[in-house]
Amino acid sequence: MTPRHSRDRRTGPIPITQCPWPEEVAFQGLTAVTSHLWPDGSVSVIAGTYGGGIVRWDQENGWLRMPDPTRTVLSRPVHDLTDMVSSRPAHDLTRIRALTTFRVDDTDQVFVVSGTSSGTVSFHDLATGEPWPVVRASHAIRALAALPSTEGTIVAYSSAAAVRFCRPGQPSEGRLPSRIGIVGCLTTWTAEDGTVFLATGGSDGVIRLWSPDALRQEALPVLHGHQGPVTAIASFRASPTAPPLLATVGQRDTTVRVWEPRTGEELTRIVTGAALTSLCAPLTWDDPKLAEPVLVFGGTAGAAVVSVRL
Repeated sequence: MTPRHSRDRRTGPIPITQCPWPEEVAFQGLTAVTSHLWPDGSVSVIAGTYGGGIVRWDQENGWLRMPDPTRTVLSRPVHDLTDMVSSRPAHDLTRIRALTTFRVDDTDQVFVVSGTSSGTVSFHDLATGEPWPVVRASHAIRALAALPSTEGTIVAYSSAAAVRFCRPGQPSEGRLPSRIGIVGCLTTWTAEDGTVFLATGGSDGVIRLWSPDALRQEALPVLHGHQGPVTAIASFRASPTAPPLLATVGQRDTTVRVWEPRTGEELTRIVTGAALTSLCAPLTWDDPKLAEPVLVFGGTAGAAVVSVRL
């Protein structure tokens, strides 16, 4: 990895760490990326490619390719359902569209979950690379999010006009109401009391929050404001003691918005004039140069970073 520097007009140089992609990733093109923070403070970076490959990077081992679960003999049973776990080829002529990670409750096992343009959800053990059976949906996967429930962690995935739920090695179980229409982005939002909600960004411009144990009705006020589809969503805190918030971006209305989910209030709106498709809220609490939270967003016109004064 190569350290470099960017520059902020107020704070001066900010260190940026870069690492070159493996040749296959550079050749095929990067289509999704996520990371996982381990208990010892180390980080794994996971990337998905246009060709359907998944690779993992860590400081000790460098880049490693995850096995294709559709080309590996699986030791676990295969289910045969409409939305099912399948051993049919999943990543041929397809691309990775979404990635997320989660730790299995009360264990040290961590899964990386991938969703593809051919409608598959795959699970790999992040430490060993071991693949698990594939969950197959009827359409391309738009987004993924992992959230705790009373029966353990479940994975939400958006496909066609449906948000469904699944677990490693098991068929889909449950879905959000069809009245919400197409959902283009998902994330989790954790309230101050530790309760975790699923946040959905819809093609109707509406953000909704759901309890994983009560999927028929929104758990908190519905957030209205975007003119057109919500294309990315992220949760963040301005500081360790500040209340948790949501940030969203819109492709058609070109805005970045910050919300207080408990009240439904829109706290901040930034009009960029460019269609936006991606968003993240990096943790900056331990950086004395950054007094306010930072949002990173981008689209076909490029990427930008702003500090948000709340």
